[in-house]
Amino acid sequence: VRLFVDNLQSAHAFWTERIGLTFSERDGDAAFYRCGAEHHSVAVYDKRLRAELPVRQDDTLLSFGVRVASYAQLRAARDW
Repeated sequence: VRLFVDNLQSAHAFWTERIGLTFSERDGDAAFYRCGAEHHSVAVYDKRLRAELPVRQDDTLLSFGVRVASYAQLRAARDW
């Protein structure tokens, strides 16, 4: 999941202290958190970055991904 946030410090406290994710790294106006072995499960970006991207300026969700077992499962989900 990739989200736009108002404040990276507040988001850091939320994802680590409230939700219990592990901090992975900070890269400029982005921070990455994980649960399990993946490098990141959640990425948060300062909402000011929306101005540099082809997204609506009121969006808070940048993207999300879903893991599936196979390409066939992905196609079945798409066709549903």
